Amino acid sequence: MRVVVSVSGGKDSTYLTAYALYRYGRENCIFVSADTGCEFPETYEYLNYLEIKLGIKIHRIKSDKWDYFSYCRHRSKFPDARNRFCTSDLKQAPLTKWITSAGIDRYDDIMLTGERREESKKRSTYQEHYYNQKLRIGGCRPLLNLTTGDIFTGIRQAGLVPNPVYKHFTRLGCYGCIFNTIDEWVQLSKFYPDLFSKIADLENEIGYTVRQGETLRQLISRKERDSA
Repeated sequence: MRVVVSVSGGKDSTYLTAYALYRYGRENCIFVSADTGCEFPETYEYLNYLEIKLGIKIHRIKSDKWDYFSYCRHRSKFPDARNRFCTSDLKQAPLTKWITSAGIDRYDDIMLTGERREESKKRSTYQEHYYNQKLRIGGCRPLLNLTTGDIFTGIRQAGLVPNPVYKHFTRLGCYGCIFNTIDEWVQLSKFYPDLFSKIADLENEIGYTVRQGETLRQLISRKERDSA
């Protein structure tokens, strides 16, 4: 049996990468990262860091046709909670295709992912072992019962440092994530103004806002007025 490890560059997948090497052995691990085209620059660099530090290869995959920006333009909208096409079409679809082309055995091999029950009410109901119907492969979530503190401690114990994006954010995903909080959009505009502008400009271009009722630039202006 081999294990396929999904590596995003976030804290949970970093811990998961170190765990997989320890638990299953380097020769039985395959690492893969899906790129939506809306990742922090530091995340690309961090994946390189993990490869060098751990002596592994991380397969980088992405959609053959779209990235986050071109797909939002094509659909004239942003993803939302009901239609997370950023995940389904830019992550899961390329990953499903890669699993087939890479010769992964859907019966004997398993996919490791880093969800934790602490993260949300929905995830609190997750089971450790399951069948991933979207990817059509057996799945395992070995980090379910760990806390955020456990994760950062484990990263340090593995001789690693977290992704530097955590200097400004408590969680890591695409910088244009539809689930960004107001504070996270403020942080993005402050520390990554060029990336913020790419999303804000796209709002203007397609005539659709990430958040209901106001553009991102209106949101930042409102927060600045409120704090004045």
